[in-house]
Amino acid sequence: MAKRKGRKLPTILDENEIKSILKVFNKRYLSSFTNYLILRLMAETGMRISEVINLKLEFVDLNTGKIFIKEGKGKKDRIVFINNGLLNSFITYLERTEKSNTGLVFTTRTEGKIDQNNVNRMIETYRIKAGIEKHISAHTFRHSYATALLRETGNLSLVQRVLGHEDISTTQIYIHLCDRDVEEHMTRPLFDLE
Repeated sequence: MAKRKGRKLPTILDENEIKSILKVFNKRYLSSFTNYLILRLMAETGMRISEVINLKLEFVDLNTGKIFIKEGKGKKDRIVFINNGLLNSFITYLERTEKSNTGLVFTTRTEGKIDQNNVNRMIETYRIKAGIEKHISAHTFRHSYATALLRETGNLSLVQRVLGHEDISTTQIYIHLCDRDVEEHMTRPLFDLE
């Protein structure tokens, strides 16, 4: 019988680490602002990098902050919301860019589709500039969002819906990342053994 391979816990960033990476971007330059907004969208909505780079303007409601994710992983549609601060940055970004012929929100300078590998290379560059020692990727921002949402709400099925996971067992990995809860309960004695 084959031995079952254990699942590794994903790396996550805390709020201060995410802030320190985002602070490195010089938003005066459009390419830097693009990269900033891509990371911020993943960090504040839990969107996959593929969903962010394939996002079309027609699926963003700028009045409500609602984003329709069309055919995410597993060809599933879902809705996420962006908060007012992120929405304002999003609108500022759109005002600074010309509408793309592709309909995509984010494109390269030549209006091409952004490559996921380039996003991960950019993350590596800014991780180093921000002094973050952890090895991270685009997916780290999604993991960080999911963990923070679970800590905040304690609602695993809500996290499952937001992330678009078909099976709750995929979402359960985030339970193990909520160390604060485990620490709080395990440092309190259950028995009076003295």
